Amino acid sequence: DLGEAKDAFAKALEINPESGLSNTRYVIYLALNGEESEANKILKKFAKQGSGQGIFVEAKARQLAAAGNTTEAIENLSAFENLMPRQIEYLGDLHFKVGQTDQAVSLWQKAQEAGIRNAQLKKKITDKKL
Repeated sequence: DLGEAKDAFAKALEINPESGLSNTRYVIYLALNGEESEANKILKKFAKQGSGQGIFVEAKARQLAAAGNTTEAIENLSAFENLMPRQIEYLGDLHFKVGQTDQAVSLWQKAQEAGIRNAQLKKKITDKKL
């Protein structure tokens, strides 16, 4: 429920407007919902505070991809060493979007090995497509 999600972010940010974690997750939400401009404003504000965190790197990559900069999103996310399984899966999605199917499948398999167990990921690996 996107409306409830937006309300929950608003409440979280009322409690702690300087929370890097809440803000970067909010950026991911905004990027996924086509609000790149607002996402970019928040990213700029928290760039120094959160740039070493995987969630920040993911938020930046999602914002870049939503703005049509998929190659830059790949570079940004690939540069981070300790990606979580969902971030590895998302990196695979980005590689698929630029036509690098073998790399995408390899990353999806890595995400699965790292612990993601869902039907959607299994289907991506089997079908070799999003």
